[in-house]
Amino acid sequence: MRDPPLQCVVKYVSYGAEREPDAVVGKPSRDLARLVAKLYALRPETTLMVGDRCNTDIAFGRSVGWNTMLVLSGCHNREDVTRAPAAERPDYLATSVAQLEHLV
Repeated sequence: MRDPPLQCVVKYVSYGAEREPDAVVGKPSRDLARLVAKLYALRPETTLMVGDRCNTDIAFGRSVGWNTMLVLSGCHNREDVTRAPAAERPDYLATSVAQLEHLV
């Protein structure tokens, strides 16, 4: 399901173009994640999506089975993670992207 604000933007563009879109891309679009995975030959077992938002970055990565890491220096915090639906919960939490070196 799309975010309500995104639905509004899509409707405006659809109305102006006088047709429905062929695709809606942007995080957390599963179609976009699949395209990125195909273009760069990314495998779920070796790919980590890093971001600061559960509902976009983490959902984007999880939609195609990638590991995910939420960086707490951004938009969402630990409380947001506990309230997030399963599809938006990260595999890892980090206080900064500097912690990536320990995962590689």
